Amino acid sequence: MLAYRHGTWDDRFPWGGRQLYVTVAGSEAAPDRALEATAQALVSRFDEVAREVEAFAVALVPEGRVRMDRRENEGFRARICGFAPGEFWFDGVRALDVEHPARALVSFVTGYPDGHVSYVAVFEEGRIVEIVAEV
Repeated sequence: MLAYRHGTWDDRFPWGGRQLYVTVAGSEAAPDRALEATAQALVSRFDEVAREVEAFAVALVPEGRVRMDRRENEGFRARICGFAPGEFWFDGVRALDVEHPARALVSFVTGYPDGHVSYVAVFEEGRIVEIVAEV
């Protein structure tokens, strides 16, 4: 059950022997219902979501660029991001953009390029469209 903390609604869900996080925007009174539905749709099929993220990332062209959030002109070459099968550690699902209620982020790390980069897979309408580095 989602609980209001520090401006968002948060919870955990079990996956792969771990507890992953789900975070949804909303008001103090309640989570945004559309964002909650978007997050729940991904959480309910997280095994498939994790496979989709891994397949999408592994298929990126090695010389392709993984952009950095908030730094549109910077990024990493995909080949140095550690996008190899079995090397993804997922953190959770975030649905925070009330202007785009069908958008959610699935966060993960690989330990590359320097062990301090988190990534998000951007999902629109339940389909992955991009991977972004969060630094």
